[in-house]
Amino acid sequence: MVEKESGSIQLLAPHFRLLRIVHYRQQARDLSSIDALLGCAIILPDVEDAMDLDTDQVRQVADCLFHCTNWFREVINAFVTQKSKSLRTKVVRRLQQVIEVEKKLASFMEKIPDHKLPAIEIGDETVASTSAATQSKKKKPASKAAAAPELNINFREMDTDLILLVKYPLKFDSDDDELFGTQTATLQIDQLQFILKDYVMKLSLLTQGKNIGLSHLSVVSVVSMMSDLPQIMPLLDSHFKVVAKRLSKLLEEVGRKYDSPELYTEEAQDLITTFGLLLEVYYHVFSWTGFQHSRNLDLLKNLLRSLVQGQSQSLSSANRLIAEFINRLAGYDEQCLQMAHAVSIVKTMEALYSATSYSKEIEKKILTVAGKLLGRRWYNSRGLLDCGKNHNANTDVLVKVYLKGADVKTLCGLVGTLQEQVAALKNKDDCLQMFPGIHTQNFHVFYAGVCGALLSRIKTEVQSLTNSQHLQLWRNTAKMMQALMDIAKERDTKIYMVCFLKKSIGILNVFLTHGMPILEITLRSKPDDVVAILKDVQVITRFLHHLCCHSKNMKNGSLVAHVPKFRLLLETLVYKVKATLVANNCSAAFWMGNLRNRDLQGEDILSQSTSVTGDNGNSDEELPADDSDDDILGGEENRSNNGDEGSVESEVFD
Repeated sequence: MVEKESGSIQLLAPHFRLLRIVHYRQQARDLSSIDALLGCAIILPDVEDAMDLDTDQVRQVADCLFHCTNWFREVINAFVTQKSKSLRTKVVRRLQQVIEVEKKLASFMEKIPDHKLPAIEIGDETVASTSAATQSKKKKPASKAAAAPELNINFREMDTDLILLVKYPLKFDSDDDELFGTQTATLQIDQLQFILKDYVMKLSLLTQGKNIGLSHLSVVSVVSMMSDLPQIMPLLDSHFKVVAKRLSKLLEEVGRKYDSPELYTEEAQDLITTFGLLLEVYYHVFSWTGFQHSRNLDLLKNLLRSLVQGQSQSLSSANRLIAEFINRLAGYDEQCLQMAHAVSIVKTMEALYSATSYSKEIEKKILTVAGKLLGRRWYNSRGLLDCGKNHNANTDVLVKVYLKGADVKTLCGLVGTLQEQVAALKNKDDCLQMFPGIHTQNFHVFYAGVCGALLSRIKTEVQSLTNSQHLQLWRNTAKMMQALMDIAKERDTKIYMVCFLKKSIGILNVFLTHGMPILEITLRSKPDDVVAILKDVQVITRFLHHLCCHSKNMKNGSLVAHVPKFRLLLETLVYKVKATLVANNCSAAFWMGNLRNRDLQGEDILSQSTSVTGDNGNSDEELPADDSDDDILGGEENRSNNGDEGSVESEVFD
């Protein structure tokens, strides 16, 4: 514990916390004997603009604002549970003042980014409030105390009881006061946002089992928090409906033009942000792994009953309750005006579905919503086309959900359409006709999703097919791989080449294990079909061979990493084909020679001499680790005809 002078203002907030806890327990939760502290006036420096002060004065004002915020936070924590109407109004007023003081502190900290704010006391520990500049580099608070909505500064954290304030109705500036009758307290939208941001943070920490350090959450049970939700969620749901209704009205006014300037005003963005926070609450609640256990089934059912209406109140089956709420969520896809919100609504539906038994209807509903969301253009909070790593990660979620239910036949049709439309992606804002949400800057994510879905579906479908169905499967697969190969060649960047090579190795392994035995059996009865499939596969393996040679010649590490796997696979495939032909007395149809080493433009690579069945002596060289999916989500490279590792990547970040 750090030594400090007697009477330091840093002790004010923690000492008051101790005082109110003692009174709370001694006076049966009644704090009326100390309620004057809630409305006690605070004298702050009367300064509107930091430019009017010198640097030392700005630091002093910032410290005053910081201490004031911590005091207000503690008095709100103390009196938020009190039932007196007059105290309710004062608590809400103090909440508004917290928001205003923190905004003012933010403006002052912009002038002194290296200033180290005073420490805060948590129990017997002193936690430093580092400078705003240091915090921004860390991307998160140094301690686990709550961070302000707009500041990366450690304030005294709010108690979980703060969520009780959502019982007050949401009031907009345009609302008539008479609509709220004798209600003594109402919430402004920025107050609701403050409460929701704090609650989302707490739900995230508790439900995901993260380290919460010195936070008071260390003594909060996640089961206890979840048990309170049947009383809390209907209140949140009422706010959700109000905000969604206002967004619907706004969308009607702009003719559902998602890039309309009216959607990017401060008021509209407040609605959008609040809608997204409410969706995050739903996601964190229903993604809690505890709902996968039967012991929490009644809690889940009670929670869902509190959210459904009318006849649904009488539903007793968890499956029917889940289906009812998923159907309701599906109706809010239009109001999702940021892609992160679209992901929240889809992931919430998936989390709920994982807690119930298989339902083709629910599965189709989720896939349909994901498809509708991919069918929209997405814009950031500035009204610009959304792009960058976060956008790519969100796109990846929607793409995988949408493709989850597609079989190989469906994928075949999708890839055919994709091949026709990809040529239109020339400028950075160009998009696919079938999915306007897929544009030049995130198309590589969709491409990777299709390749991954194809491999996944093949692994599943080969398990239960007749011989005739096997032939159709591999005929479709070979055609799709050729189309995907053509797309990779047309895009001509490393990220497509790496993706195609990785997934092709996986698909060809399945072909060797499951496809070749069937081709061997059916060769005599359907020789033309079998030979056609083998010829299509040969086109693909020849391109992959040239790609591997090209990558080694250009020292492209991310591609070279896969060369040994492919070389072994190709050698095995060649001899497997030969054995199949020999076994069916068709050896005369087989001819094997050395594949010439060419680059992707078809030019001979004279510095190497590699046959498909031999080793060029480099198999033991040290190769870099395989690329992760993060590389795919990061962005597409600039086009490069030589695939050089040092090529400059395109600027896809905000």
